[in-house]
Amino acid sequence: GGLLDDSYFKRTPWAFGRNAHSRLIVHDEKSAYFIRMFDSLEGLNPNVYFVPGKEGYLLFAVDKTSGRQTWAERIRVRVNAMVITTNVLFVAGPPDVVDPDDPLGAFEGRKGGVLCAIDPANGETLWRHELPVPTVFNGLIAAGGRLYAAMQDGKIACFGK
Repeated sequence: GGLLDDSYFKRTPWAFGRNAHSRLIVHDEKSAYFIRMFDSLEGLNPNVYFVPGKEGYLLFAVDKTSGRQTWAERIRVRVNAMVITTNVLFVAGPPDVVDPDDPLGAFEGRKGGVLCAIDPANGETLWRHELPVPTVFNGLIAAGGRLYAAMQDGKIACFGK
């Protein structure tokens, strides 16, 4: 495992500070934003399980000065890409669904993707956009007032202001 490992293996989280671990982490001047499967460090316990398509993934913010969590929301996206801008946190990835007729469909990209804009102050979803395919791991970038998404089909999507 490492920083470029796109598997969702729970034993190789990213870390920010002493007790803040996550699948992905982005930060700005005052806060750090995390996505993970579990509510606490108990998720590293081999007897604790995550069930896809049930409760969603935990998206939360931590104040960098105090180290305190400022908000937490469950999101129905298996986030594999995040970027923070001046006033929006963007997250993207496959939807958190398990289709009984195609149980691995979302994991293997057959259920499309989702792009969400999140208010970094409170975790509220500002908008949600369905994508034809999921983004690649760590495949979001914001530059020049635009959002670019690297897609699993090899295309680049560009979203304007």
